[in-house]
Amino acid sequence: MNRIASLLLITLLALWAIVIFAAVSPSKSYPGASTHPQEREMDVAGESIAFDAEMIATGTVTGLLLIAVYLLCLSLGAGKNGYNRRFVGLVILSACGVCGSFLAMAANYGGYVTAQQPEIVAGFPVPTAWMVYGVWLCPLVFLAIYVIGFKSWVMTDEDQQRLARLVADRQSHS
Repeated sequence: MNRIASLLLITLLALWAIVIFAAVSPSKSYPGASTHPQEREMDVAGESIAFDAEMIATGTVTGLLLIAVYLLCLSLGAGKNGYNRRFVGLVILSACGVCGSFLAMAANYGGYVTAQQPEIVAGFPVPTAWMVYGVWLCPLVFLAIYVIGFKSWVMTDEDQQRLARLVADRQSHS
């Protein structure tokens, strides 16, 4: 098994561990929770939810592991002929952008919950703005890297020739 596949397996096992942890952990009640003033069927969490380090840490680790799965899946087919330094550099740079945006969103979450008048950036509360304009847009950089470098990093001319030979061989045996 290659290194990327091994890292992907470890990352997926870590995600399963978090799912199991969440399933067996007792649910918490937050003392400050109350009914939402306009939506009666919805509760509003109290300030204590912002200080629940276990919940925030679990959510942050889950998010980072999901970003790692995305990155590893993107890199899975690209390294079979040796990694191109440019590809690795661009993927790491864009991964830092996604992780940075995600961590900024997670860091702003606690302050948002306790704020009386939340700060609005570009039409959204700060954590949501990080999600929409950072976490959501950064994968477009991944996509651009993959599309632009696909022929030289993933499906090279040699790979296309090998595929053509395999198809021809398969058709001759049918």
